[in-house]
Amino acid sequence: MHSRSMDLGSYSWQHFHNPTHRELAKIASRFELAHEFIRETLTPEQRPKLIFAETYLFMVLLYPVYNAKQGKKLETAEIDFFMGKDFFITIHKGDSAVEDIFSRVNKDKESAKKYLDNPSALLADIVSESLCDCWGILNDLCTALSELSGKILGNDDRKLLSDMLGNKTKITHLKKILHNQHKILSRLGSRSNIFICCARDTENLSDVIDMNRDIWDYLVAYDETVDSFQETYESAATYRQNHILQRLTILSSIVLPATLLASVFSMNMIPDGFLDPVFFWILVGIMVSLGIILFSVYKIKKWL
Repeated sequence: MHSRSMDLGSYSWQHFHNPTHRELAKIASRFELAHEFIRETLTPEQRPKLIFAETYLFMVLLYPVYNAKQGKKLETAEIDFFMGKDFFITIHKGDSAVEDIFSRVNKDKESAKKYLDNPSALLADIVSESLCDCWGILNDLCTALSELSGKILGNDDRKLLSDMLGNKTKITHLKKILHNQHKILSRLGSRSNIFICCARDTENLSDVIDMNRDIWDYLVAYDETVDSFQETYESAATYRQNHILQRLTILSSIVLPATLLASVFSMNMIPDGFLDPVFFWILVGIMVSLGIILFSVYKIKKWL
């Protein structure tokens, strides 16, 4: 468990990283927070939510982050907020922008001045920097989709299909994380007269809402792009398969007359006149001629 606190004029910032229930129970008692909200902060990966209590708000936001130990694997970071008249509490699990902001404000007094007596500015910056991390993930997705677009028609391997499905899974995971987050932030903006200190902070929150909407729009566009890639890949694969089957069918039809004649004349009931060696070569000539005729017809029809 990692907890830190900081006085910022008219309110105190209490920050917790992977807290225990006992530590949160003390905070709940000190600031008169509802125990059901405290229990929810201990439950991993809550859905985004915003609840206005009588004297404070409780908000849960989710953000995608890369697992530093597992390369490009996406995970969900959760940040819980309690915001009241004289307190601002952040609780997070995993990596998040909160740690960076707290360290920066704690070391740089000039940065701290921005948040003195203004918890709404702190809230807007935490949400904004958390969303900014999403742009790096979107850039990686954009690069991956650009690479796929150049391979989609010229490749027929399992790796290409695996890459498409991997990007599709990543986009679905991102949409799951950010689903309804725009509505949550919009609801917060609609109550700005209670929790937002000044008009500038309202503008900052509006910028954050717009950023969240832009990220969602990009995800929808990328999702549609992957779907179109997959449809194109499946169409190309179907065409290649049909082309192969066509070639096999043509080959079978060319060989079929020869096979039929060979089968007929291999029977034991063939008259003696047909057993002459000269007739054998006549039969071979007929079979070859039929094959050449069929091949020429298919070539003229441009089936080959």
